[in-house]
Amino acid sequence: PGSAEKPKSAPATVRQSYHMDAGNVEKIRAAAWWDRSTVSDVVNEAVRQYVERMEKKQGGPYKPVAEVRRGRPIR
Repeated sequence: PGSAEKPKSAPATVRQSYHMDAGNVEKIRAAAWWDRSTVSDVVNEAVRQYVERMEKKQGGPYKPVAEVRRGRPIR
C-alpha cells in the first residue's frame, strides 16, 4: 500500500469589514467576475502581494502587534 497524502485544509478565515473607495469595490467585483473567482479571493491575493512587497522593502516580516488602533485616526 502506498502512502496517501492528506488533503490540504483551507486556511482559517476571519470576517472583517473595511471602508473602501467605491471605485475600487467595483474594480474588485469586475476582476472577480472576469477571473471566475470570488471577491474574497481577489482581496486576499491583493493583500498578500502588498504585504509581501512591503516586507521585502523593510527587509523582513512584520512583527505581531498586541493591538491596532481602530476607526478614524485622531487629528
